Amino acid sequence: MHIAQLIIVNAADAEGAVSEANSHAVMHNNNWSDWSVTGGRWRDEFSSPEYCTYEGVSYCNNPPEEQPSETVGYVLRYGGNEKLFELKLKEYQSYRNKSIEKYESIYQGVTVDEIMSNKDKVFSQEEYQSGEYFKEPYWLMRYLELKAGMHPNDETSLQWVDENGCGDYAPDIEQILVQAQIQPSFYWMVVVDFHF
Repeated sequence: MHIAQLIIVNAADAEGAVSEANSHAVMHNNNWSDWSVTGGRWRDEFSSPEYCTYEGVSYCNNPPEEQPSETVGYVLRYGGNEKLFELKLKEYQSYRNKSIEKYESIYQGVTVDEIMSNKDKVFSQEEYQSGEYFKEPYWLMRYLELKAGMHPNDETSLQWVDENGCGDYAPDIEQILVQAQIQPSFYWMVVVDFHF
């Protein structure tokens, strides 16, 4: 299976952004992913009108002249692409929010005993489709990780890597934008395709 992570990094240029995102991906996600690659299935995330058009307006990547052409689809600098950068932040953050909402609706009124009774249960196709499948310990753990600002391994996500190399999976988008406005040429987002 594949999932995308949108990794926000500080770098002087596109190659530095890719390098920073790759090293962070390898260093911090190798306990659940057997391999990752920048772009991958999401290599056109910032260049294809299919993925960068919102409400009928295309905001496709406006790369700096020095950006290697092969990175244009999966590496985006804030400077010159402010609107697309902000829209992608919100889009990727919304995936986390939708997962939390889904789990909250599933677990409303469900007791821990009910969840534990499903620990070794084999679910039918009907139970899977109805949501009963999610009423077992593994999914509750994922929900709690999301609520705590952690990152379950098979969720599409947004991650902000700070100057110390620490990743935040539940970043404050407004804080990212404020920092990006201060140094617009040094804030980049890179899409990384993780396989697991």
